[in-house]
This record gives sequence, C-alpha cells and structure tokens, in this order.
Amino acid sequence: MPWIFNKRTQAGREGAQIFDMQRIGAFIAICRKERGLTQNELAQHMGVSFQAVSNWERGTAMPDISKLEPLSNLLQITPEELLSGRRMEPVQGEHDADPVAANVQPEDQAAQSQQKTECENAQPKPTDEAGEPEVQADNEIDLEQLYQQLPGALLPWYQKNARRLPWRADRQPYHVWVSEIMLQQTRVEAVKGYYERFLQAFPTIAALAQAPEQRLLKCWEGLGYYNRARNLQKTARIVIDQYDGVFPQNYEQIIRLPGIGPYTAGAIASICFDQPKAAVDGNVLRVISRICAIHEPVDKPKIKQQITQRLEAVYPRQAGMFTQSLMELGALICTPDGQPKCGDCPAADFCRAKQLGIQTQLPKRMPKQPRRVEKLTVFILCCGGQLAICRREKHGLLAGLWQLPNLSGTQTDQQAIDTVRQWGLQPETLRKSIRRRHVFTHVEWEMIGFYIDCAVQTEQFVWADAQQLEQAYPLPTAFRLFLESS
Repeated sequence: MPWIFNKRTQAGREGAQIFDMQRIGAFIAICRKERGLTQNELAQHMGVSFQAVSNWERGTAMPDISKLEPLSNLLQITPEELLSGRRMEPVQGEHDADPVAANVQPEDQAAQSQQKTECENAQPKPTDEAGEPEVQADNEIDLEQLYQQLPGALLPWYQKNARRLPWRADRQPYHVWVSEIMLQQTRVEAVKGYYERFLQAFPTIAALAQAPEQRLLKCWEGLGYYNRARNLQKTARIVIDQYDGVFPQNYEQIIRLPGIGPYTAGAIASICFDQPKAAVDGNVLRVISRICAIHEPVDKPKIKQQITQRLEAVYPRQAGMFTQSLMELGALICTPDGQPKCGDCPAADFCRAKQLGIQTQLPKRMPKQPRRVEKLTVFILCCGGQLAICRREKHGLLAGLWQLPNLSGTQTDQQAIDTVRQWGLQPETLRKSIRRRHVFTHVEWEMIGFYIDCAVQTEQFVWADAQQLEQAYPLPTAFRLFLESS
C-alpha cells in the first residue's frame, strides 16, 4: 500500500502512524556511511536513481514501501529502526530467544554498543535550551546537488525582481568598481547619491587619478572609511600607468590592485567580464549557510573558502547575473534581521534551513571582540565667525583628515576653559557643552564637546567659515556631529 506524506512527515494509511522524514533521512545517511557506501553505490544496490537516495537523505521523500525491507537489510538495521530513525534498545531476554544474538561474543557486544552510541550521538538533538529545533551540521547533505540548483532557481527570479540601481545601468569596470568599494560597510540607499556625485566629479579613471586628494576626500565625506577613497585613487593611477588606462580583466591582476580583496575582485571579474568568480560577502554567506544548513561559523576562513569554491564550480555563463542574484537574494529575501521572506524565495524548495525550520538560527558566526571605548574632549572654538580646525596625524584612525581640536579624556568646564587659555586663544564665553557618541568598526568614541567663543585666533589652527567647511575641508562624521548642534 503506498505511503502518504508531506514535506515534514509521512503517514502509513494503516494505523495512521506519523514518521519524521528528517530524522529518517539523517539516520539512512549515518547507516550508509557506517557500511562504507556512497550515495551512488546505495542507489545501485537498491535499483533507484542517485536523485532518489539524495531525496531520502535530505528528508524530502521516503523510500517506497517495497524498498523498506531490502534497504533495511542492506543497512543492517530492522524496518522498525529505519522508520523510527534510530536503533532500538534490545528488550530483556531477547538475546535468549535469538540464537544469533546469543552467540555474540563479549567483545562484539562492546563493539556494537559503541557503534550504537556513536550513531545515536551523531543524531541531532530535538531541541535546544530555548526549546527551538537544534540541528547539527549535516555532512550527509549532497552539497554539490544543492549548489547545482542555484543558477536555475536564481537567474529567472533575478531577471524579474532585480532592483534598478544606478551602478547596474552598465557593466563598465570603473562604475562597478567604484560602486562595490562604496557599498562596503554602507547601505545601498546611502550610496546612491554618493555614487552619482562621485561620477559627476570624476567621470573617468583618468579624472580620478589626477584629482587633488582634498577634493577627493571632500567628495567622500560622510561615507567613512576614508582609506577606501585613497585606495581608489592609488588604483586609478596604477591603471593609467601600467594598463594604459584600461581596467585589467584578469582576476589575478584585479586582486593585486590596492583596496581590492577577493570579494571586490570576484564582483568585478564576474559582473564586468562574466568570469566564474564568486563574490562572497555577508549576504552571500547568509544565503548559502541557510540553503545548506551550515552550522559552523561562516566567517571561519575555511568555511568561506569552501563556499567560494563550491559556488564557482556551478557558475553559469551569465556569471555577472548570477553574482548579482546571490547579492540580491541576501538583500531582499534572505535578510539578516527578523524572519526571512521564505514564501518569496526562489530557493525555498531545496533550502535545508527552511525544511528544518531553523532559518533564524543561521548563520552562525564567531564571537566578536567588544569594541574599545575611548573618551575624548572636543573643542568647538569660534572667533570672528570662523571655527578652529586642524589636521590629524598621517597614520591611524581617520589618518590625515581634518578635525576639530580634541584631547583624550573627559574634561570639566573649568578644565576646558583652562586648556583653551593655555593655547593662547583668550576664551571669553563657554556657551554650552554637549555629549556625543560615534561608533567605528573596532572602537567607540564617547565625546564631550565645549562651545567656546574666543577673542583671538592663533596660527596653530586653521580658521574656516561655514562655507569653507562645507565646500573645502573634509570633516569626518564624528566631528560634524558637533557642527549640527552649534
């Protein structure tokens, strides 16, 4: 009699018994490995396709009832154990009634006991401390097959659902490169305006290479991570000097350029030149970790490398579109916060996390080190309608950028006035003080700002009016927080 089942369970008509297909699938895979069989070999022994065995072990299908007994015999388990997804404990006196079991030697019993314990320990625990499903990394999944399904599922979805973004208007390497650098650590909506203004200011690689650094940094102001802008210019000059102004097409040449790592090199090589090079960032790691139910931290270098290699093995001819489809899926559907939109996902039918109901538990990441907290006293010094600014050191955080005068530590009102007096500025009025906080990747600034009117200007500072600050001097966001409140 045929078995009736859905994606999670299968019920026999007689007795209406419910079977956990996920547990049975994992158990089949464990027992198969114990027998030293590959999926192909099991398929050949059973007279079924490789796809059928894969579906059994993924828990998306059950063996036909006619296959249960031969499959159990092959795996050296009973049909009852197969359908329960675990080995049964022998009942008391069972060995006395079983002549085969009665002849088992003590060392064989110990070996069987150890084998049973290892098998049971390998099975996933039903729940974690929070009462939610807890599933161990399933090495039995046919990862190659999961990856192979991605292009066919994602490409049609991307063609229909891709957002219209300014850097997707063409595939010019300069445009893709600039956009990918800007999108590092920055939201898409924030980048749109910067991208268009940047290309207006520097429409070609040559224009970027020739730009004065201060003009470049002013154009970048507000995006943060200013070394990105400096590296853009370094690369532009290399392209002009070493490649006759033509952006290199070879991945190995691209990745050697300043400020370009594996992700950006993969994005440029695939999007611009349709080379089968993956661009694996946080979005893509999250997507793949859920589709494949990867329970190891995805930010481990070896895991990221494995994902990259497996993706590149299935890249289609439309490499650029595939790269962008993975990015888009992570940005729009398989999102990091809250419940992913599995109902709209083109990979839902073969996503392991969805089948197991563990989408929100993935991806796993390595523990982050807490940010270092630094306290600063910032001086907003006004004299004759101008503010005092100065340059930062050439090395370290915000290297070489303009800043408001500041000192380490937190000063009191009187200490701040005394400091300004020591600078020879003749403080007249302490108008107010405010507190602000700014977070960088690895450090957090807790700042107090003192607004002080001064009687004289000194040469140790540059004095700039509002228009100059707006047009000429790139001032990092951490300090602009105080200008917005002046």
